[in-house]
Amino acid sequence: MTFTKVDTFPHSMLLNPIGPCISIYMPTHRLLEDEPKDITTYHHLVKEVEASLHKLPSSPMLKTLIAELYQIKSDHDFWRHQEDGLALFANLDTIICYQVKQPFVPFAVVADSFHIKPLYAFYQHHEPFHVLALEAETFAIYRGNHLGLVPIELPFETPLTLVEVLGDQLTDDAQTNGVYGGSFVGSTFHGRGGKKDAIAIDREKYFRYVDRTVDTLVSKLEPLPLIVVTPKDHQFLFQSVSKNPHLITPMITGTFSKMSSAQLAKELSMIAKLRFDDQLKKVVHQYQSHMQKKLSSDDLETVAKALMESRVETLFIEVNTIIPGHLNLDKQRVAYWQLSEPHTDDVLDDMLQMALTKGTSVYVIDQKQMPTTQGVAGKFRY
Repeated sequence: MTFTKVDTFPHSMLLNPIGPCISIYMPTHRLLEDEPKDITTYHHLVKEVEASLHKLPSSPMLKTLIAELYQIKSDHDFWRHQEDGLALFANLDTIICYQVKQPFVPFAVVADSFHIKPLYAFYQHHEPFHVLALEAETFAIYRGNHLGLVPIELPFETPLTLVEVLGDQLTDDAQTNGVYGGSFVGSTFHGRGGKKDAIAIDREKYFRYVDRTVDTLVSKLEPLPLIVVTPKDHQFLFQSVSKNPHLITPMITGTFSKMSSAQLAKELSMIAKLRFDDQLKKVVHQYQSHMQKKLSSDDLETVAKALMESRVETLFIEVNTIIPGHLNLDKQRVAYWQLSEPHTDDVLDDMLQMALTKGTSVYVIDQKQMPTTQGVAGKFRY
C-alpha cells in the first residue's frame, strides 16, 4: 500500500468511512534540520494508533496496515518536503495525507469515522472566488482561492479586447490599435489623438461590456463572490458601472500579469479572512441575541439532541477541545467513552460530520473566537 498526497477537501475517503479509520495530525517543519524532529513526532503518534488497533481482533490486513504506517518514517523524500502541518488518514485499503500551511496540534485516534475537525477548520477559510483580471483594454476571468486560480474559458466567439468590443464604434480621437505587446501589459494608449475624454468614453463602454459579460457567462452560472484585480485608477469607474450583485470590495490594486503568485495569494487570503471574520461576528451576535428566546445553547447534551433532530441552524465548535465519545442515534444522546478505544472518536467531530449532512452552518474556531467556554454552542431553527 502506498500513500497519496491530496489537496481537495473533503476527499471521498473521508465522506465514506470504512473502519478502522485512522487519523493522525501533527505540526511539521520546512527546514531539513527539523526532519528528525518530525519523524520522531510521527513515530510516537503511530505508536498510539498501534496500541488502539491491538484492541481489535488481529488480522493479516491489520498487521500490514501498521507496518505501512511505520514504513512512512523511512520515506526521507516525503519528510524533506513538508509544509507547516500534516494530516494523515488511513484504513485497510488506503492512506492519504494533506500537507498544509498551518501547524496542527499532535493528535492520533482510531475510530469508526475519520477525525476531520482540524482539517475542516483549515479549509473553511478557503472560500472560492471568481477573480476578474481587468486592464484598460482587455480582461480575463479565473476561479479559485489563495491556493491557486484556474482560468475560465469563455465561449470562443466572446470579444475580449476593447477594440474587438467597440470596433467601428470607437469614439473619435480614441485609440484604435489596441495595446502594444498583447494582453496584460498595462494601460498604454496610442492612436489618432489619444484625448482623455475620448479614452474615458470608450473605457466606460468597455467596462460596462466586461461587467455584463462576466455577470451573464460566469456569475449567473455559478454565483461566487467576484474579486477584481485592476490598477487603482480603474477601480472607481468599474465599481460605478457594475451591476453584478456578486462584486465585492475592496478590489485588489495592481496589474494581474505583473503580480507574483505569492503577492496575489496574500491579497486573496486577506480578503477571505476578512469575509470569514465579518460573517463570524454576525452569527455570534445572532447566537447571543437568541439566548433570551432559548433558541441558543452551549449545553452539549441539548445541542447534540437538537442536532440529531435537525433543529440546529448554526453550530460552533472549538477546534482543540476533545470530548471522547460518540452520538448514540438510537437513544438520541451523547455516549461518553475512552479515546483509546478503537471505535471512539471525539463527540464534537461526530457533531461536525452530522451537521454537514443536515445543512447546518458550522464554524470550527479557536477558543477566543467561541461565544462560550464550553467548547460547543448552537443556534436553533426553532
